[in-house]
Amino acid sequence: MLQQHVLIFGMQGSGKTTIAKKLEIERGYKSINVKDIINVVTSSDYCAPEKIYKMASSGEILPERYIVPAFKKLVFSLVNFPQLAFDGYPRSPRQIEHFTHLMNSNAQEYVCLYLQVDRETATKRIILRRSTLQRPEDQTDELITKRTNQFLSEKERSLRLLNKNCKVYILDGSRSEGEVWNQVRGVLV
Repeated sequence: MLQQHVLIFGMQGSGKTTIAKKLEIERGYKSINVKDIINVVTSSDYCAPEKIYKMASSGEILPERYIVPAFKKLVFSLVNFPQLAFDGYPRSPRQIEHFTHLMNSNAQEYVCLYLQVDRETATKRIILRRSTLQRPEDQTDELITKRTNQFLSEKERSLRLLNKNCKVYILDGSRSEGEVWNQVRGVLV
């Protein structure tokens, strides 16, 4: 199982980035997050960087015409890393379709860790991290609500798509960091 890539799926505040960082430190994974993809988009000729930063800061899912080519470019640039952890991408059913097509067409095995957490717990975590991480998408209650509602409206369809293409492990993301990490270690034996 250690040679598989890992997709970390969950709403904002579920602990995706925390687990991705633990996978890097403890297991030697290379993590890819949405900011990495945005950096590829803004450093290329896909579109104007200001437009992308504005969209990302407002909590919008970036259009596939920008994000998919950038994601492919990023993944192929990391071909020497046998273990990738995908943190926060894909998020939408359409992005999942692109992701599974890319992975399957290149014979890449992966599993999904779904960090299940309720809205209230996730919101409390986001509010706590607001002052330290300064993420633009966390700065207002309206943005948090918008992104949470968007995730929840697409969650079931997203999980059905993931279940069709890989093993999905549902983990209790509401637990402490150490407890969640123990769950991850238990499935990535």
